[in-house]
Amino acid sequence: MLFRSGGKNEDGTISKEFRSSDIHEVEWKELKMMPEGRYDCAATYLNDFLYVTGGYDEKGTRLSNMVRFNLKTRRWSSGGPCMLEPRSGHQLISSNGCLYAIGGNSRELEEFIPELNRWKVIEYLPVVDLSTWTSAAACEKKILIIVDEKMYSFDVDSRILKFEKNVPARSKIVSVEDNFAMVTEDGSIKELKDNFDFKNKQHCSDVVKGNYLLYSQYEVQEERRSFWGYGF
Repeated sequence: MLFRSGGKNEDGTISKEFRSSDIHEVEWKELKMMPEGRYDCAATYLNDFLYVTGGYDEKGTRLSNMVRFNLKTRRWSSGGPCMLEPRSGHQLISSNGCLYAIGGNSRELEEFIPELNRWKVIEYLPVVDLSTWTSAAACEKKILIIVDEKMYSFDVDSRILKFEKNVPARSKIVSVEDNFAMVTEDGSIKELKDNFDFKNKQHCSDVVKGNYLLYSQYEVQEERRSFWGYGF
């Protein structure tokens, strides 16, 4: 299934819509609307919930709160406390039973532990320009982060953030089954190999349909911009 939430409509209004679709279908089915409209937000799946964090509201205020959608009851509720600072254009990753807010307008890498119901800063991204491109994905207990045309790996257990290699501008990192892949701006898909070498895999036009994460905040013709998509 694919899910999309929020976004900015062509007339500038902010959407509360939440929809789902099978990856083999074209139509999007309407689900229960989000509690508030938002765009430029981030989201991920964890323990039968879809979590949505940050973004901007209809007044253009950057948000720090978190809501979640229960896939069993099909209801929205508060996802827990707010992130430690408002974020937009960031990535939200789930790994090892926790959530990680990465990038956007902040250097702080925040971790949310559901059992403790709190956010905590665990690392700082080595970047100066907070408006720079950010992409991230998780596989098992490793998170790969692309920021400022550089790729870093973050080990969830050791809490070590390590520089791995330079990458093309505006590349995206995605997790597909039990491995990572990098999607470059021209649509090339490169599969991760040993020593962080990427081998050409295939080419795509708009969306990477992996088992876990899709492009974040991509544009869809005649629909709405800056929504978030998640597939499984």
